[in-house]
Amino acid sequence: MPEPRITSASSEIVATIRAFSALEWAALAFGAALAHLAGAYNYLLFHTAVEFFAACICFNIFVILATTQDISQNNFLKIIGVTYVFVGLIDLLHAFAYKGMPIFTDYDYYAPQLWVAARYLESSAAFIGLLTLNARLKVSAAAVFLIGFAITAAFLLSIFHYKSFPVCFIAGQGLTPFKVASEFVIIAIYTAALVILQRRRALFDADVFRLLRIWLVAAMMMELCFSFYTAPLMDDALNELGHIIKIFSFYALYKAIVVGSVRNPLMLVAQELRDSEKRLRQAMAAAGLTYIEIDLARPAIRLGDNFAEVMGYQPKAGASANDIKAELVAHIDPGDHVRFLDAQRRGAVPRSGVELRVIGDDGRIRWIESAANVRADGDARLFITNLDITARVRARDALVAAKSRAERADQAKSKFLAAASHDLRQPVQALILYLSMIGRQVQDLPKAKETVKRMQGALDGLSNLLTAILDISRLDAGVIAPSLVSVDLDEMLGRLANEYATKAAQRGLTFRIGARKRFVLADETLLERALRNLIENALRYTHTGGVLVGARRRGDRVRIDVVDTGVGVAPERRDEIFMEFVQLDNPGRDMEKGLGLGLAIVSRVARLMNATVELASTPGRGSRFSLVLPAAAPLAAKTAAPEPSAPGQGRILVVEDNAIVRDGLEAMLRDWGYETVTAASGEEALALAEAHEPFVAHMLDYSLGRGMSGLQTARALARRAGAKTPTVILTGDTAKERIAEIGASEAEMLHKPVTASQLRSVLARVCAREPRGAVN
Repeated sequence: MPEPRITSASSEIVATIRAFSALEWAALAFGAALAHLAGAYNYLLFHTAVEFFAACICFNIFVILATTQDISQNNFLKIIGVTYVFVGLIDLLHAFAYKGMPIFTDYDYYAPQLWVAARYLESSAAFIGLLTLNARLKVSAAAVFLIGFAITAAFLLSIFHYKSFPVCFIAGQGLTPFKVASEFVIIAIYTAALVILQRRRALFDADVFRLLRIWLVAAMMMELCFSFYTAPLMDDALNELGHIIKIFSFYALYKAIVVGSVRNPLMLVAQELRDSEKRLRQAMAAAGLTYIEIDLARPAIRLGDNFAEVMGYQPKAGASANDIKAELVAHIDPGDHVRFLDAQRRGAVPRSGVELRVIGDDGRIRWIESAANVRADGDARLFITNLDITARVRARDALVAAKSRAERADQAKSKFLAAASHDLRQPVQALILYLSMIGRQVQDLPKAKETVKRMQGALDGLSNLLTAILDISRLDAGVIAPSLVSVDLDEMLGRLANEYATKAAQRGLTFRIGARKRFVLADETLLERALRNLIENALRYTHTGGVLVGARRRGDRVRIDVVDTGVGVAPERRDEIFMEFVQLDNPGRDMEKGLGLGLAIVSRVARLMNATVELASTPGRGSRFSLVLPAAAPLAAKTAAPEPSAPGQGRILVVEDNAIVRDGLEAMLRDWGYETVTAASGEEALALAEAHEPFVAHMLDYSLGRGMSGLQTARALARRAGAKTPTVILTGDTAKERIAEIGASEAEMLHKPVTASQLRSVLARVCAREPRGAVN
């Protein structure tokens, strides 16, 4: 089992040896040998050379770290870099004060004292630097300098001025106990630093770690040598060995600093640059981007490596800028020549880019977005980027085509709905008119009255289907502008209860209203339309049980609930049911249901009124549809306006191309006491007007066949008469532009089918010449 450890240890030893190159080992060995020979010749020369070498190392470390702090600074390097300035200074003084140097002649053994001071400073810096290596609190270089300066000044003053530093060497006796004890304390400090280094090995590059370990181990060996020499001149073998080891120790630290703070970061930067360039090339290739760089001062051109792949052709080698341009123009689609040359005349290619079709040598057409920029930093250069946007252009064209198809389909749908609703409402309008007149004529005939009532119910059902189509068409057209007022829910729900309670009873269902005084901010007509759709939807899908309609206050909102005990809605279909023409296919379905527009209308109407629609449902148990609207302040009680009963007065011009509707309108108006003149077209109306004027009102259908429209006819009548006559436009058209055209006039607009009471009320108002009575 111990064999792997031995192998690992031997590998580590080999790696440590390889921390120095063979040339460095040879240089260090040569330097040691040369130093030994110098020591044999003159020990003072040997000592001075070694200490000067060490001082140079110290100052170089400071310079290196000071000039590379942006890429190499950490707590350890700050402390070592700054402290070694003072270590080098003390080592220089140590060399000058060595016995035999004619500088400090008042005392022979300043050198050992200076040695101890320098080693305390050096070992403490190593220990503290490694200890604070990964500390969150970053050490200030200025603070380290001030502390180092203060400690150095204290050492030097105690040695040279106050003579208070302990004696380290006594002639005839050798090293003092203080000197020996200090050496072992220093060795202990280095040992602690080595332990910290070993524990934080992962924070260092492998080579840097091994060099720092050589530095600390060599420093301990050096201090051990200086613990036992005894020669009076301090020139024995141990002293010499200690100084030679110092060479290895300081050089190991120097190389660790150079490798860790200069070489490795620069290599890392270089590698990152290479990696960035590789990633950039890959990104350019993936994006279909290439470039042309032209040195405007010299005829130098550089192309992107993927130029041929992007552009579809490869310029000739050695081509000039003009040749490059000519070759590009030759490959541009002739249809884009003018645009490209125009961009050139406006100052090269604009920065925003110009889209061009480029025909490659393979005949394939590529869409290229070309942009240019002149770089003026140093030599002026023109940098042109070419981006292959073929896929983007195709996607854009496909999107435009799809959008165009969708718009045409939407327009076709709207036109179909408008045309269908208009054509269907004409006979319904006639039925309403005639049935209203019949109802007035059979008031005294109970059986006939009951028959008319049933016919009215059937007609209401048909009218509801057409109204749903009208509503969705008008919502699509975007011409409905809600008039938000305070709406009394009690009044509205009571009116709906009177209507739907009978319908629910006919199906064997209960219908209840549960609401106290509640007022909401809404468009009264739109809100009633939405509630009717929800109630009818609930009745159609409820087999047994009943429907409950209620309202609850929730802060500044009111939630109106329509709750049923019907079939419910499956979770996956809750969004789908609010789409147009969607109907649930389930066993409980009432097969006489309409077109599937009811909930779609509710959703759109809610958005118009700043309301939200909520749904809670359990399949098989029922659903709760809710409208949540802003609460409003109560209104003063309203007095219902009675239906006008006084006979009409005056003559009305009726213009309607449908003979049945025209006859029905004429009969109803005469029944109300008005005189009538009828025409089937605008041209006929103009001819009749001259003989029968004046009129108290004009009533025109907007669509009058192939001739003039109703609105055009009304304007022509006003111009001919030289005066404005109150006008009512009847329309079944839901096209946005048509409704907007009528709305911009001063005519009163009524959407077919129009009930007798609606028509009578509007006529009474316009004939009394109230606002919105004439056409301009």
